[in-house]
Amino acid sequence: MDAFTDKEIIALKGFRQRIADIPLSWFLRHDKNLIRWLRARELNLDQAEIMIRKNFHWKQTSGINDILNRPVPDVVIRDFPFQVTGYDKDGDIVAVIPYGRWDFRSVVESGKKHEFVSYINYIIELAYKFLESRSSKDVIYNQVVLILDMEGFSLKQVLSRPTIDLLLGLLQSLENNHPECLKRAFMINAPKVFEILWAISKPLMSLRTLSKVNIMGSNANVWKEKILHHVPPNYVPSKYGGADTSCPNIDFYLHQMSMNDDFNIRLRNNYPVADEALETVIVPAGGKFQKTVVVQSPGYLLRWGFKTDDHDIGFLFSNGRAKAIIDIRRVDSHKHMQLGTFVCPMAGSYVFCFDNSYSRMTSKVLRFGVFISEANNNNFDDKVLEC
Repeated sequence: MDAFTDKEIIALKGFRQRIADIPLSWFLRHDKNLIRWLRARELNLDQAEIMIRKNFHWKQTSGINDILNRPVPDVVIRDFPFQVTGYDKDGDIVAVIPYGRWDFRSVVESGKKHEFVSYINYIIELAYKFLESRSSKDVIYNQVVLILDMEGFSLKQVLSRPTIDLLLGLLQSLENNHPECLKRAFMINAPKVFEILWAISKPLMSLRTLSKVNIMGSNANVWKEKILHHVPPNYVPSKYGGADTSCPNIDFYLHQMSMNDDFNIRLRNNYPVADEALETVIVPAGGKFQKTVVVQSPGYLLRWGFKTDDHDIGFLFSNGRAKAIIDIRRVDSHKHMQLGTFVCPMAGSYVFCFDNSYSRMTSKVLRFGVFISEANNNNFDDKVLEC
């Protein structure tokens, strides 16, 4: 978040006095959170006060304050997945949303509009709680970076009046109740038809919000460079040019949270793999290399790292029944060491396949390591037992 200007410091003092009667947590009352309301209203104290009071009333009357105590329907999590991948270079959280696969029209026509809106509000409140748990009085984290993958988007997903009303209502709620929480958004693989939805949405967004949105097409070289300029590769899924082959969906974290009485959740980190622990093989042009490991009992952790010398390679991780667990067509293993972890739900064989079948003329030098570890209380602190 940008440093305060002299005008903002003066405005903050007056704003704090005006809203002294509103019961806010230490986190929401911190200057770096109060400034969000002022910036959203161009330092107009009257408008900022109206805005935050409306937000307080909305939370009280719409059940937002206790939304985290309610279960999230499995069907909504399944149909509207996303990934919390880590942090940007400033420590703010990063999330990937496969927006092009979110079928908004189906949720409206199936009568699940209320469940979907509750799901979005649930995730936002969960993010606030997570940000508060990471923050201190000296360091506040209160913004998010979004990578919105538009691949697969079609107007059919949104082209009905009730669906458009749903989307515009959500957008308006985000602008009114969560100002300045968006740090930046990368909208990648955006097709031409998306311009129609964007034209409808733009009038509801402030100029400050619009300035943070980068809309890019299918040129991966362009958006990979822009994303990695702000986010370390270890916190970007391999599919998007980073180094995380196994970033989990949000249901992973919801499950972890449900197993704790108090809010005790952290983002899963992949462990680095030392170069001396890697084996080297040549994957022939047009060929594949497979590594099979056997896990003796459920709950064990598989950990891996791999890189190639000069070119990318495909990566497939599956169980012994040939069911794909991770399938990435091509990863930038020549740019970043690719890392991953997986808790095995059952004993048996697991197969790592490095696929060079798309490269008919070039063999690949692959360096890889696979380790079997004992997961420790699901917190991924492990001791290597076998490799």
